[in-house]
Amino acid sequence: MNAIYLDNNATTPLDSRVAERMMAAWQASYANSASQHQAGRRARQTVEAARESIARILGGNVDSLAPDRLIFTSGGTEANNLALRGLRSFAKGSSHAADPSSETTSGQLIVSSLEHPSIAQTADWLASQGETVRRVRALTSGLIDLGHLAELLETPTRLVSIMAANNET
Repeated sequence: MNAIYLDNNATTPLDSRVAERMMAAWQASYANSASQHQAGRRARQTVEAARESIARILGGNVDSLAPDRLIFTSGGTEANNLALRGLRSFAKGSSHAADPSSETTSGQLIVSSLEHPSIAQTADWLASQGETVRRVRALTSGLIDLGHLAELLETPTRLVSIMAANNET
């Protein structure tokens, strides 16, 4: 019996071409990329080459897309936490922090009421730390209420987080 896999929002089968490239990289650059020995330096070069390749794919080597600005994480939950908590840390530590009208420090965060727990729980934590967090309502159809989003966007906003597809569908 052939199975049909319908959970691609959470994870998806690995393309065989990708698996081949990954295996080659793992065999050639297996060391800890933070190590100072030769194998570690080789691994670091592999990581940096990948970082530069991704930066090019995302739009080139301009200031906002410079390779050294890309951060690799272990997965979505870590990336979501880094982005949301980092936004707060950046605002508190930026040179604009003394200017309350600065876009870097002012403005609400908007998240949908359907977000992954890594966003929803982090948004709750941010609210407990004094950040203004607003939730966009969902319609009974499971879609975001765009009218409500438009209303929320009338207030200065630093970040909007709305998932494209729910991981539990």
